[in-house]
Amino acid sequence: MVGILTVLAFNTVVVGSVGYLLFCADPQTNRLARALLHTGPNKLLGAATAVFGDRPERLYNFCCFTPNPLLQIFYLVLVNGGFLMFMVHGYPLLPNEYMGPVHLVLPFLVMAACILTFTLACTVEPGHLTVQNAAAYDNYPADGVIFLPGKVCPTCKVPKLARSKHCRVCNRCVSRFDHHCGWLNQCVGERNYRFFLLFLVTHVAMLWYAAALLGGILLSVANAKRLWSATFVHPATGARAPPGAAVIAQWFAFHHAQLCALLLLAGAMGAVLSGFTAYHAWLAARGTTTNEAAKWGDARAYHRRLARAYATATGDGGGGEQGRSGGGRCDVPAAGDPPLDSDGDGALLEAPGRMPANIYNNGPWANLLEVLLPRCYRRQGRRRMVPARDPFEFSAASYWEEAAEDDAPQEQLS
Repeated sequence: MVGILTVLAFNTVVVGSVGYLLFCADPQTNRLARALLHTGPNKLLGAATAVFGDRPERLYNFCCFTPNPLLQIFYLVLVNGGFLMFMVHGYPLLPNEYMGPVHLVLPFLVMAACILTFTLACTVEPGHLTVQNAAAYDNYPADGVIFLPGKVCPTCKVPKLARSKHCRVCNRCVSRFDHHCGWLNQCVGERNYRFFLLFLVTHVAMLWYAAALLGGILLSVANAKRLWSATFVHPATGARAPPGAAVIAQWFAFHHAQLCALLLLAGAMGAVLSGFTAYHAWLAARGTTTNEAAKWGDARAYHRRLARAYATATGDGGGGEQGRSGGGRCDVPAAGDPPLDSDGDGALLEAPGRMPANIYNNGPWANLLEVLLPRCYRRQGRRRMVPARDPFEFSAASYWEEAAEDDAPQEQLS
């Protein structure tokens, strides 16, 4: 029993660590994430290119930077293959003392829901921006921190609206861009983010239901065969062993290997996908996206370097917490310039101020409305759909540009 728990704990730690590095860690600050996502693949690609020429690089670019259905095909094979295996080895054992007659129908309904949400998430357009429809998606002001006004996408030649981003895989600009999802073979944006969340929630429910269903089937088999009180005989040596969790687990692995494999797969994937879903729910509740979370991380790092530069120049260790109203002239670089450090040519003679808040965070309920009812779908005259506490009424000046002391929008941000 101890050995089985040790293996399960080790696998859980490994899967959870890899999932964290893939989906949550910042490669710019986390060395392991950088090695897993950038340094390691680049070194492997370089070694393969040296041996096989440019074919590995072309294959890598096709798999990672070109729209392709590979992960969609893998998803369909994995889900339908697992369901078919369950139908052959698990369905005949229903109903039982733990799983009633309703479970003769429920697996088909859950499977249909998974395929339906997968189809919706794959087919609903994320909100591709064009010159013709840019005005319909221009519903957010530039905050001057992570989105600057007046920009134009150099590739698409369309305005770079606040909260939009050009996807280098799809080669198109997407409104309220979250990320490019290989499982869906398209971007996740303003129009299809709600279906992406529905896809995640449905599959989390499917995986945990599958784990519970398979666990009930195996428990019913154990009770029917009285494994808890049986004496087990080794087929080769004839040695007898009393019943125990480890011995019973070995018996199941030999007689019901398919169901055990499905149970472990459902449990592991359910844990990982639950964490991923919780992360996206947290982002949605805070009124941000995966892309914006990364931008805010860069902005905070930039702000910390400005604060350290000011503290070094003035000898005031607490300068980074002061407002913008004190001190002399502030030689702050623009948003695209490299941050100043103690060796820079310019001197920070005014505190950079506190990090401004996210103006797109309008509270959990309002943020949920942004997901369920995107602004591009809201019609004029239905202002009741917009929450009363709406910070989108003002246009903020750029935080990175020098602002006047009495700049009202800047005061609201700080």
